Amino acid sequence: MAAIADRRSFYLGLTAGVAFLAFLAVMNAPILDGQTPMQWSDAFFSSLTKSSTHFTDLLTRKAQEMDDRSAAVNLDAMDADAADLLRQAGWQIEERSRQIQAVGNLASLAGAILQDTDDMYRNDSSAVTARRGIEGRRDLYCWWGILGRLDRKLSAEGRLAEAEFVRDIQIKAVEVSYNFHGIEPRRVGENIPVLSALLTAYIVYTVWLGGAIYMIFRGLGLQANRHRPTTDPSQAD
Repeated sequence: MAAIADRRSFYLGLTAGVAFLAFLAVMNAPILDGQTPMQWSDAFFSSLTKSSTHFTDLLTRKAQEMDDRSAAVNLDAMDADAADLLRQAGWQIEERSRQIQAVGNLASLAGAILQDTDDMYRNDSSAVTARRGIEGRRDLYCWWGILGRLDRKLSAEGRLAEAEFVRDIQIKAVEVSYNFHGIEPRRVGENIPVLSALLTAYIVYTVWLGGAIYMIFRGLGLQANRHRPTTDPSQAD
C-alpha cells in the first residue's frame, strides 16, 4: 500500500464509504410494507406536491369568462370516445367519412372536463366511469387530446386568450389529475416533523458520501490545485 499518502484519512474514508453502501442497501430494501424507504419517501413528496396542485376552483372561475365563446375542432373518425365525450359536454357532432367535426361552447366543455378531473384528483375513477362509460384514465387521455387539438386551432386563428384558457385546463387539470391519480394528497403543514426528518437525512447522506470520497482521495495524496502560470502571460509569443 505504498500509494497511500495518509493512511488515517484513507481508511477513515474507506470505512465511511462501505458504511454508506450498507446504508444504501437498506434504503433500497422492501422493508416498509413491501416498499423501499426510497419509494416511500418519493411517494411522500409526491403527495405533498399533489396537495398544492388543485386548481379546480380557479379554473371554474375562468370558465365563467368563456361562457359566450364557442370553438370547433376536427377529430379523426376513429376517435369515437373523444366524440362521445364532446357530445356529453353539449357539443354538436357532425360525422363525415374520415373526420368528425365538433362545435360547441368552451365553458360547457370546461365544466365537463373539470367534473372528471376533480373526481380523478380525488382518486374516484369509478365516478368517471359511471358518468362517461369509459375508464377514468382513458377519459383523461381523450380530454387531453381534444384540448391539444383545440389549443393548436385557436392559436392558429389568433384567439390567444381562448388558447391560453384551453392550455390551462389541459396542464393544470387534466395532466395533474392523470399524473397524480392514486396518490393521496398531504398538506405540508400537517407533516412538518416527517418532512424535516427526510430533508435532514438527505443533507446527512449527501455530506456522508462526499466526505467519504474526499477522505479517500486525500489519503491517496490527490489534491486539486489552482494552476498558476510560471511566466507572465503578456510576454508569451
